[in-house]
Order: sequence, then C-alpha cells, then structure tokens
Amino acid sequence: MLSHMVNRLVLSRRGAGAAFRFAFLWTAGLAAIAAVGAGCTPGLPTTTRPATGPAEDQPKGVIIGFEGLQPFSGFAAYNLVKEVGESCQLTYAAGSGGYSLFMPLVRQAHERGGPVYIVGYSLGGDQARRLACLCQKEKIPVRILFLLDPHYTTAPKPELIPSNVQRVVFYMSTAYRPAGHKVPTPTFLEDATQTTLVAEDIRAVWHTGLPGYVTPRVRIEVAADVDIPDLAQGGVPLPPDMDSPPEPQPAPAATTQPAEPDEPAEPIEGPSPAKRDPSEPTPASQPAPASQPATQPA
Repeated sequence: MLSHMVNRLVLSRRGAGAAFRFAFLWTAGLAAIAAVGAGCTPGLPTTTRPATGPAEDQPKGVIIGFEGLQPFSGFAAYNLVKEVGESCQLTYAAGSGGYSLFMPLVRQAHERGGPVYIVGYSLGGDQARRLACLCQKEKIPVRILFLLDPHYTTAPKPELIPSNVQRVVFYMSTAYRPAGHKVPTPTFLEDATQTTLVAEDIRAVWHTGLPGYVTPRVRIEVAADVDIPDLAQGGVPLPPDMDSPPEPQPAPAATTQPAEPDEPAEPIEGPSPAKRDPSEPTPASQPAPASQPATQPA
C-alpha cells in the first residue's frame, strides 16, 4: 500500500514537471515568434518623394503607422500608410514599436510646414498615442490620429489623448466591444475643446480585416485635409457598411403584354385603278359644266 502511494506521488511529480516544461517552452516559443515578427516589420520609413527637387515633388507631410501583435498583424498598418502616403504625396513609415524613433521624420515634416498623421492598430494604438504625446512636448500639432481597435482602451482608466491632436478618428470592428474595449467618448481627450472626436462602429468586418477595410476611408480623410479634391470628393469609392440601411431601390416598372393585333382583312380582288397622266389637268382645274336652266318648258 505504501509503495503504491509512493509510485503515485512520483508519477504526479513527473507529470507536473512535464507540464511545467511544456508551458515554459510554449511561452518561450510565442515570445520568439513575436520577436521575429516584430523584426520583420519595416521600422524605417520609405520616402515617396525625393527630399530635394522642385517644391511640387516634395512630400506634403508624413503619416506614421504602428502594427498590432506580431506575427498576427503582419504588414497591415504598413500597407495602409503606404497606400495613403503614395496617394496623398506623404512620407510614410510603420513599425511594431519604438515610437520615439519616428520623431526625426515628424520634425522634418513639421519644419517644412507639412501635416502629421498617425495610425495605431490594436496594440499599436498606445504607440500612436505616445508618439502624439512626444509631439506635444515639442509643440508639433497632429492633424489626425487614427485608432483602429486600440487595445489600450481596455485599461480601467485609459491614458488621455493629448490636446495637440486636432482630430481623432476611432474605427471599431465587430470584435471591439466583446473584447472589453471602452467605447470612445470625450473623456478620452485631454481637452475636448481642442480635439474633435469621431467614432465609427463598423460591424461589417472582424478585427484582422479592419486595416484593409478602412484604408479608403483614411485616404479620403487625409486627402480632404491636404486638399486633394479628386480623392476627397468621391474619387475613391467607400466599401459598403453592413450596419448602414440599404439604399432604396426603384420599383420595377409594370410589364403588360401588348394586345395581339386583329388579323388584317383579306384584300378584295378587283380592277386596279388606272394611272393618271401627270400632264392631264386635275379635277379641280377642269372647267365646270354649263349650268342647266332652272325651269323646263311646259
């Protein structure tokens, strides 16, 4: 009996040790994958226009993007800022962290008088907010801060968005509320009189598809801000929203079957009328017959 209990105790310890080793290796593997994924995300910017040359060839500003959890986020934020940057003549850059590394680009755009735009996706939302705070310390305004399902809003008391941000646009996917994120309100802002808050509840897409889905919206927002009418006035079609009411469709026109025409009567056989000689006078031009006396002799 005693030996049986000792054997069970040894087996249980072995099982616990194996479970601990498995959990440790699993956690270490995830951390390694995340580190590799973060390293694969481009951290340095790609300039869309030459730094020197005619004024019309120079970038009008800068747009910075921050990825979510890697390797799941991949290049979602990078693809977004790349498309918007190339369309709106902006310097664009993206990374999975290190928000302070992007300040040289921000300073360069600000010195040229160009606007600054920041995009934060999921875990990158807090990185985007922190970059805006650095801009505030250097008195650099941020024209628009785009937050896509920002994860930092799950905190009991989310950090405030600084007042140097002129406009904040929240995009919330289907997964935003179930994950415990707080719906954005003016309490998210350091100064609601200085910052405009816009929140779009997009229920047509899941969290992982949100960056690609809102790319046309971000492009139109930026194009309107930098005054590119072709893009700002419907040059880029918006994806349809499932939560928006469908547009009324015109009722189909009533179709009626045309009445069948009566069968034509069969022609009556007879002599064909004689053809008139064009040189002959018409009946109207012929002289009228002599009038007969009104009375006859008795």
